[in-house]
Amino acid sequence: MPSAVRSCHDALVTTRGLPYAAYLRVYEPLEAFGEDERAGWSRSIDRAVPGEPGALDRAVAVPSVLVPRRESVDVLVTAWGGQMLACPMPVRARALHALEELRRDVPEPVVSMLVTPAALAAADAVAAEVRRTGEGTSRLHARTSTWQVPIAWFVLVEDSERSLEVHDGRPSLRYRTSWDQARLRLAEGLGVLRATVASPVVPELMTISAWLEAFHPRSLVELDYGGLTEMLDEATLAADHSAADVRQGLDALARGDLGRAGEAYLRLVERWRAAASLEHAN
Repeated sequence: MPSAVRSCHDALVTTRGLPYAAYLRVYEPLEAFGEDERAGWSRSIDRAVPGEPGALDRAVAVPSVLVPRRESVDVLVTAWGGQMLACPMPVRARALHALEELRRDVPEPVVSMLVTPAALAAADAVAAEVRRTGEGTSRLHARTSTWQVPIAWFVLVEDSERSLEVHDGRPSLRYRTSWDQARLRLAEGLGVLRATVASPVVPELMTISAWLEAFHPRSLVELDYGGLTEMLDEATLAADHSAADVRQGLDALARGDLGRAGEAYLRLVERWRAAASLEHAN
């Protein structure tokens, strides 16, 4: 299995045709992976310096191929809490997942305008082979959102965990928290929303909750603005405290203060509506 190891600030943040995408990632301690899984990239992890890009080999994908026939794995590595953690990024599995979401969310006539029948047929053949053999069905360590950060993601983090930095002239905005804290906040948020309002955020929170259950309890959860920082200016990023708005809204709901909860929700909606509107301007 070809593989590549990247540090947490490497170019994978804006990779694979999704330059304006944010990511919700889980980094697991190395002990969470089997020996076979680690074999392809353990040597590179030993050489990796968290926070610095390395000289990497990677599989070269042909742009017209939606889903590669062979799996390859990029690996993000980082040091946190006194341990080295890894976030595998299986290319084929992610491509299959993205295609499935595209077909679910976009009408078929629009999909046919974006993707050629031949490319779709080839992708379907790969998907059928994966189902037949059972290969490449491992859990995904990252979720992706284009043009905006889903409100549900901010339930997992706190404003105090926010980090706005500049690397090589490019801004980076991310939140990092422990797996157990993320799950605790998610459970508390679900409890408040279920008891007070009929929120469209609830189904996504339930999906994220089930997703997190599969990971090691000493994992790191990272909300990374990724390529969204390319379309937002420094003043906008500096003023963005979406996690604080979500926390204020949930706290207000828990107190029965619907007015303040509405104000916090409106700030979030307006902020991310402005960002999402850039999609239609391109």
